[in-house]
Amino acid sequence: MDFMAQSKKAAQAEAAYQRLLRRTARMFYGVDVLLVMEALIHAPRQQADPSSGIERPELQLDESIADRLQLHPKQVRLLLAQLQQDRLVTSFRKEIKKEESQYGYARVAPPSSQDVQCYYGIDYEVAADAVRYKLHDIERQLDEERHALTAATRSASAHLRQPVPHPSPVLPHPTHRCPDPQAQAARYADVLL
Repeated sequence: MDFMAQSKKAAQAEAAYQRLLRRTARMFYGVDVLLVMEALIHAPRQQADPSSGIERPELQLDESIADRLQLHPKQVRLLLAQLQQDRLVTSFRKEIKKEESQYGYARVAPPSSQDVQCYYGIDYEVAADAVRYKLHDIERQLDEERHALTAATRSASAHLRQPVPHPSPVLPHPTHRCPDPQAQAARYADVLL
């Protein structure tokens, strides 16, 4: 396979992954998540392997995504955390080491939230597996609901098919003495026959 055919095939595969991620974001998430997904898809490119000529989106700092979308960084971090929890986005945390000078000597300060940078990107294969799992889980839930519904319908229809017992005529209790037994017998004669 020559270089041009390989790069064309890789570009088609990447375009298919991008369509999958856009559709997933549209179907399962809101517009704000779709915007974050678009920002990740259209990230600046870098060459993955110089010999292949294939370019991949590079990891982006969460603050640069927020600047590009003109959203608050905290909101973007929440959306990225939601996508990361669903395994549609991968992240990389990098600590920035700062040395403080106190009492004439240098010491390493404990890292704070401002000393950590989070980079986000898309691993297309992992994201496609996450979408496949999500769809499989939805299909399994629908099958369970369908099975429960058919079982309930079957039990209801079986209950309806049972013969309904006819009410028996009400006869006086044998220990009960009627003042006029022949009058009682005539009253129940048409029921008994």
